[in-house]
Amino acid sequence: MLLLSLTSSLLLILYIMNQKFGFIQISTSYEITFNVVSTVDRVSQGWAEGGSGQQIDGGIKSIVDMIVFAPIGVFTALFRPLLGEVNNIFGILAGLENTLLLIIIMYFTKELEINKKT
Repeated sequence: MLLLSLTSSLLLILYIMNQKFGFIQISTSYEITFNVVSTVDRVSQGWAEGGSGQQIDGGIKSIVDMIVFAPIGVFTALFRPLLGEVNNIFGILAGLENTLLLIIIMYFTKELEINKKT
């Protein structure tokens, strides 16, 4: 019963996301075409505003562009704003938190590398 409710919830979420972003288009001949690249480009252009938004030069034209932008996007999502990027009290607190998180992850990554060598 739990599996059935999880599956139906997932299908409902996918349906709503498809209605909002249009990942899947069904043509008159019932061929399913996935226009993920154009949808990701459209959505990313809408999110590229604000202090930590990343504008992609030329937009996303292919899967390769998505792969190339992934490291920058992951860093931006996890660690920005950094300390000093926003000059109000909430920006300073968020920057302090994100800078501390970055330092902790770098420390434990280095510790993991050291432990692998021994």
